[in-house]
Amino acid sequence: MAPRHTTRRSPGLTRPRNARTRPARRRRASSGQQRARRRRAVAAIVAGAVAFAVQHSVEAATQQRRSWTADTPVLVLRRAVRAGERIGAGDVQRSERPRALSPDDAVASLPADPTAAADLSQGTVLSSGLVERRSRSATARALAPGSVAVAVRTGDLPRLAERGDVVDVASPSWERPVASGATVIAVDGDAVTLAVDDHDASSVAAASLTGPVALVVRG
Repeated sequence: MAPRHTTRRSPGLTRPRNARTRPARRRRASSGQQRARRRRAVAAIVAGAVAFAVQHSVEAATQQRRSWTADTPVLVLRRAVRAGERIGAGDVQRSERPRALSPDDAVASLPADPTAAADLSQGTVLSSGLVERRSRSATARALAPGSVAVAVRTGDLPRLAERGDVVDVASPSWERPVASGATVIAVDGDAVTLAVDDHDASSVAAASLTGPVALVVRG
């Protein structure tokens, strides 16, 4: 009779009859570990927010610095002008100035019929506050720098002066002239508007209030 062959298993490969293969369970983190993880997550979020805020601030500061250091077109006076004097195109020159050194309301072009709102020195950067935008009357436009307009009455005296004439103004007492070298800028009946020197304005006005004045026309 042939001998029987018996298969033996290694002791290390022997499994219990009822044993089942189970996946390894993950160990549950302790409450202390969970708190540590939450703290690290919060710290990472805060650090990211701070970094974003810093970057945004740096970019905003850079843009603001560029806007202030960038050149802006302005108009600069080439000569001194007095208050009320008209500013022409030949009185200004265009220039580029840093925005930080220019008025906030600096003008890059002259408005219509511009006049100086105050006495301005040469080299002044023009701004809307220094340039009058209102249109002036024909009388104001006819005035030369340093002169003012005064209306006088000639009464029944013959009207010899016409617009544009240069005249001397005699007082009603005929004692002396109250103004010399005045210019007639308007004539309306016996009322004559004169452009007189600023220093003679009060004397001419006082003489006209006293009575009719005589105008001596110069050639």
